[in-house]
Amino acid sequence: LLDARLGRDICLDVDDDRKIVRNEDVDLGDFWANLEHRANPATPYTRFPYRTEEEMFKRSAELYELLNTRRSCRSFSSEKFPIEVLKNCIRAAGTAPSGANLQPWTFVIVQDKDVRKKLRELVEKHEEENYKHRLKEVWRNDIKAIDPKASQMQGQPWQKPYVEHSAYVVCIFKQVYRISEGGRLPVYYPEQSVGISIGLFLTACHNAGIAALASYPMGAEPEIRDLLERPPNEKLCLLVPVGLPAVGCTILDNPRKPIDQIAVVI
Repeated sequence: LLDARLGRDICLDVDDDRKIVRNEDVDLGDFWANLEHRANPATPYTRFPYRTEEEMFKRSAELYELLNTRRSCRSFSSEKFPIEVLKNCIRAAGTAPSGANLQPWTFVIVQDKDVRKKLRELVEKHEEENYKHRLKEVWRNDIKAIDPKASQMQGQPWQKPYVEHSAYVVCIFKQVYRISEGGRLPVYYPEQSVGISIGLFLTACHNAGIAALASYPMGAEPEIRDLLERPPNEKLCLLVPVGLPAVGCTILDNPRKPIDQIAVVI
């Protein structure tokens, strides 16, 4: 929220302790100066890919058919692929729209073996706590149809070997505020902006032939941020192991809702 009458900016967000963050210490001059470097003159939209109706239908159907083959992968080969391919997928993710074009996302590619091992230990520590104490019965009922092993506590479902043994792990952070010499500056719609970027990233990975698992390490976010030496204005949104499926990999081939259950025409 920008309160021009009082000559201050007020940023509301939630920090790691689930407290409301209210910033009133940034001068408006500093605020506007911070925006000026990102201003660009209006440019004719000459790169828009105009299509015929036939092309529109064909390309939209082909993309749907491709994405309908995407499934979450939990068993990865340790085989590497060129990291530049992954960087291209992140470049695609970086084309997402964002509030005030602040692009409040950071994609951390983790490939170091020692860091991967520590990352797995953190995730499994909190996942065991989640499965044993935090997750309620309604959650178990919701996942029973799609993952009986996890819902029935067979084995040790909190074990996440893919964190350590996939080709790479991508930790995606959202920036909840900006850091300037004058104090904190706001970020607009970080949840929506980063969410769109994540969707593009998963799409780009699948298009490139890279399997992925969108996972959320509940409870481990602050420790993962510290492990990866990220600044305090970043919060972990998602942990995404990526790579090629292991030989004999199985998936949860759950059906998608039909179009009449996800789209409404008014």
